[in-house]
Amino acid sequence: MKDGFKILNLKAEDILNNPLLKFNSLKLSDKDETGEPTGEPTGEIIKQTAIYNSLIFTHRNETVKLKNGKKIHIINTKLSGSLHKYFNSGLHNYNDFFISNLLSVIIDLWEKFRINPLTNEMNNLEFGVNIITPYSYDEIKRSIINHKGKPYREFDIDGAKGIEFKHSDYIIKIYAKGIQYNRELNLNLPVNLIRYEIKVIRMEFFKRKGIRLNFLSDCLTTDLNALGDILLSTWSEILFTDTSINTRQLKQHEKLIYANGNNPNYWQNLKPLAINFLNGNKDTTYKQQRKKYYRELNKFKSLLTKYSTATIQQDISKLITEKWKELIFIDSETEDKITNFINSISVKKRDKITDLKYSEKGHNNNSCIVSVCPILSIKTCKYCGKDISQTRKNRVFCDNNNKCKNDYNNPLLNPKNNFKRMYEKRMQEPPGLFNTNEYIILTEYQKQLQSKHNSIYNKT
Repeated sequence: MKDGFKILNLKAEDILNNPLLKFNSLKLSDKDETGEPTGEPTGEIIKQTAIYNSLIFTHRNETVKLKNGKKIHIINTKLSGSLHKYFNSGLHNYNDFFISNLLSVIIDLWEKFRINPLTNEMNNLEFGVNIITPYSYDEIKRSIINHKGKPYREFDIDGAKGIEFKHSDYIIKIYAKGIQYNRELNLNLPVNLIRYEIKVIRMEFFKRKGIRLNFLSDCLTTDLNALGDILLSTWSEILFTDTSINTRQLKQHEKLIYANGNNPNYWQNLKPLAINFLNGNKDTTYKQQRKKYYRELNKFKSLLTKYSTATIQQDISKLITEKWKELIFIDSETEDKITNFINSISVKKRDKITDLKYSEKGHNNNSCIVSVCPILSIKTCKYCGKDISQTRKNRVFCDNNNKCKNDYNNPLLNPKNNFKRMYEKRMQEPPGLFNTNEYIILTEYQKQLQSKHNSIYNKT
């Protein structure tokens, strides 16, 4: 399930004074005449950090000098860590983490720190599965060549042996979870307990996939099957080989294909990057080299289909599917809890906004009519009326490729203004023998145009 996450601009009430958090302060050091730090603190606190059940709260209050010489003052609180570890009191994340457990964590963050899942936007998110495989970590690693032409990088963090493929928007990680915690906590976990996860470092990744995952609450309400599909499709994109193939049975040209195919550097050098060509992905040379890359890749895959008996990739795909379905299963009780929790914090948010509006106008908060509160709290697109309550505070139009914004602000060549100009021109004409203006009768369509927004798209 979902694990690591990051919120760069945490919205929570009075987080610095929360009794559960003990902040360690980093004070600004004084500098001598040459600009070098003297080691003596100035007394000005620029950074405060607190850890609670593996979650890290970092509060910054400092002035930063930009490259253009301008200075900006930064005051914000960042939250990062593992939701899975938080559920286990910050100790580990080797066990299964179900959707019901995730709900418990999000509710706990709301109750203890007033971290509202409807308003706190995520900047990073990890999701994946812990599976017990019939293969050791070393067997799996030996069978992997690359992902989309990119070779893996080995890492060893906190005793976890693993490999990762780093892309611009996301990182694929495969590591031996059993080995990590057997060393760290002296547990007797299965040695073949493998963690496979995707760490999304730019949330644009989800947007391209058509998945709504912006706020913490989306982790409970979005289509979790879609995330499972991403795990599976990404796993199938990894290029596997079979090192047990007897090369003696291969023909001479097949030996070359097999040798090149097992070499990660061969694929990395063969695959072209559009950024290296003058006309990008439209460049003729780029297209030719790309065709050559996939031609060689298909030759290698055909050779494996012909001679390989290994089923590591297929076997683990089944385990990923089964485990993900198990983790995201929602029974009726959990579903009701999710609905009730989201509704309860929505009401609190609505009441707070309503009270603020009434207090600004000098009204008594207790006199607020209940039926009016939802209307006051919902923020809608200025043009189409779509609910945009969960978007940023200063947004007035919905995110529809700027269509609503352009439609609303474009006063040219639209039916309303065309009719308006025609009507005003008619009314300004000098009267003839009889004044006929008083006898002008507007059609229903013309009457509707008078109440329309300015837009070239308005049609009746």
